[in-house]
Order: sequence, then C-alpha cells, then structure tokens
Amino acid sequence: MSYHVSCAYPCLGQENVDDKPLVNPGEFDTLDALSPASQEYNIYMLENLPPKYKTYLGTCADKMGPSGISECNEDVLREILTNKPVSRECCLMVVRAGKECYMEIRKLMFRLYQLKRFASQVFFKTNEVWNRCSAEVEMSCAYPCLGQEDVDDKPLVNPGDFDTLDALSPASQEYNIYMLENLPPKYKTYLGTCADKMGPSGISECNEDVLREILTNKPVSRECCLMVVRAGKECYMEIRKFMFRLYQLKRFASQVSFKSNEVWNRCSAEVESPSSSHDHTILYHVSCVYPCLGQEDVDDKPLVNPGEFDTLDALSPASQEYNIYMLENLPPKYKTYLGTCADKMGPSGISECNEDVLREILTNKPVSRECCLMVVRAGKECYMEIRKFMFRLYQLKRLASQVSFKTIEVWNRCSAKVERPNMKIPDNGFSEQDVVDTSGDNGGSRSYGDGQLVSEEIDGVLL
Repeated sequence: MSYHVSCAYPCLGQENVDDKPLVNPGEFDTLDALSPASQEYNIYMLENLPPKYKTYLGTCADKMGPSGISECNEDVLREILTNKPVSRECCLMVVRAGKECYMEIRKLMFRLYQLKRFASQVFFKTNEVWNRCSAEVEMSCAYPCLGQEDVDDKPLVNPGDFDTLDALSPASQEYNIYMLENLPPKYKTYLGTCADKMGPSGISECNEDVLREILTNKPVSRECCLMVVRAGKECYMEIRKFMFRLYQLKRFASQVSFKSNEVWNRCSAEVESPSSSHDHTILYHVSCVYPCLGQEDVDDKPLVNPGEFDTLDALSPASQEYNIYMLENLPPKYKTYLGTCADKMGPSGISECNEDVLREILTNKPVSRECCLMVVRAGKECYMEIRKFMFRLYQLKRLASQVSFKTIEVWNRCSAKVERPNMKIPDNGFSEQDVVDTSGDNGGSRSYGDGQLVSEEIDGVLL
C-alpha cells in the first residue's frame, strides 16, 4: 500500500512559503479599529462563552502574570502576524502558563472579529512561536525558571483539610459506584495498565501524594516522581482526569489542569536532571513495559488479518474520487507540513516505511529497525500527523477510532528500540474503540470516557 503524498509537496530546498507576514508591521496597530457592530460581535461572543471556559482562560491569564494577558499577549500576536519576535521576558510568561493555556488563549483571540479572518492561517505559526519560546527558555533555565515568582502558590485545599476529603455521604458513595460501573471496559483496562506501570504501590500511596501536591502544594517524593515518570505523561494525565471525576474531587476539576501539568513537569525535570543517572537506570530496567510483561494482553487481536492487509487498496471509482477530493482540499500549509514530514523520514519513508508502520498498527507485524530509525528521525509530531492523515483515506477511515493507542504504542516501541538497541521490546496491540475517537462523528475530537472532547485543528481543518 503506497501513498505517494510527497510528490505533491515541496522538497527540502524549497523556499519557505510561510516567511511572508500575514500583516505588514505598520498595519498591525490598526487591527483594533472596530465599528460599533464589530464591537457588539465581540461583546456577544465573550458573554456567551461557557462559564468554566471563562474561568479556565482567567486562570491561564493569571499564570502568565499581571502583565501577561495584555502586553505579552499583544507581542505574541504581533509575532504570529508580523514575524517580529517576542522578548525573552514574554517567552518566560508564555512557558510559565504552559502550552495548553498558550494555545487556548490564541484560539480565543482569533475568534475576535478583527482577527477571525486569519484563524485558518495561523495554526503552524502559533506552534512555531511556542516552540521558539520553549526552546529559548529551556536552554537557560530549568523548570521553573530561577527567580520567577510563583503566581499560583495558594493551595486549593488547606493541608489540614486534605485528609477530610474522603468523608462521603451514602449518596456520594453511590455516585462514585455508579460512575465507576459505567466506565467503558477498555478505559478501565487502560487505567489498570497505567496503575500497573506505576508499580504495586503507585495507584494508592503515590497517587494520593500526587493529589496532595496538586491540592495543597506539598511536593511528592523523588521515589513517587520516578513512578509517575515511569508510567508516562498520558497515563499520568488520564489517572488525574479520572480522580477528579470522583464526587469528593469533581468540584476542583476545572481548577487543576495546570497544577497537574506543573507536577508532571517538576517530576520529569527532577528525574531527568543530570544528577539522576541512577534513576535513568531504574527507569530503563523497570519490571514492565507497556503493557506489563506477564499481564494478559486484552487487545492483541489485530484489527486486520495479515492476509487481508494488501487488499485494503482495492477501491471503487467513487472511493478513489473521495480520496482525490479530500487530498485536493487539504489546506496548502498542511500539505507543506506533511511534505516536510515525509522529507524528514527520507526518500523511502513516505512509501515503504509508512506502509510497514500501517501494517504494524493494523496487523501487529513489527516494523524493522531501519524503519524505526526513519520514524524517530521525523519526530513524534510528524509521525502522529502522517498517521492521522492516512486514517482519513476512504479505505482506512473506518478504523480511525480504534488505532490511537496502537499508533502511540508503535512510536514508543520504535523510540525505545532506537534509543536502546539491545533492549527487547514486546510487540503487542492496544486498541481503544471505546476510549478515544480520533475521527468520525466528532470530527477529530478525542473523548476519554468522560465526555470531554479535545478538538485538533490544522489550518482550519479538523483532523
């Protein structure tokens, strides 16, 4: 199965099509000149934002600091539209708030009347500004930056009150039992696998300590940080989301996203610090790789029988027209981005290796080490975007809702194989039909069993 995508895209030596600013620097300050009708549009839009979303954006603004939401955000907008770089001080504010906050504030800004005409053109430039700022900050300061004031140091729960959170009425206990019983079976399995990755005591002691840090600011121990990092960020975040659906904690759910991220960042920085080479040894020799060795693999059945894989390209004329139409209507910048990703994999990457990756995702047949090298060379973001694109093709889109975890698993296996060539990595499948929907009716939204959808948009197109 070959996907000749690269022929439609620029080669590495092509002129950068995105270096021309969207707005001439001299015209930037005129963007705020609004008619009364335009001002009413903005007022109406802002007033009708969901209350929790307003709170979320307010928290993001607070994390940037007193001047973050005005001066720095204006400078970020200026860089996105005119290519004038923001200052290092502004980059510190951006990174302090975190990528999720940064992206959400950008989305809101490009919903304003005076900016919404640019909304479909700024996704990659917005990402580029984040990447530049985070790289600049990380080169010279560890997380959090020395001397940076912590604007979120007030705990959500007084330390003395923390142990009382588990005091539940019978009705509250019934709520929790009902919620637990109605989790999708595969999501329960996924959470159980995450708990196993943390180790025997991870799901109780360490998770309680993580919860304590999120709510009271009491730091978890280094040993607990090792368990957290061993499980991985996705597991860590999913366990957090689950815990804040419990009756006694759900009132904090809208306030803990960034503190949860902050605990992860602190733990990963502590574990990955130069002084922790011993910890790297521990992490590289943990007793279980995902899923844990010896645990029954509930998702090892391939999505496609190996003998049927090569028949997936048998398309009717109508199906071929569907693919042609979809390809022709991709945003130009997204085509360029995919082409750059293909180039990063190398000359054979977009055809042979990508076909082998698809084969592993669908049939569990492992890709070669040479293909893993191409995958890791391109980077995780490119790898994931190419996968998303491929599962929008007519012959594959019916499988799109089932491949998210298997796609990530192939990446993890390849990156581990490249980084630790002598370590044997188990080959197994993990689908998530009941957990994550990567396309289909949600238009590229992900749902982790709790109804919360996270849309992924590239240049105005939902993926």
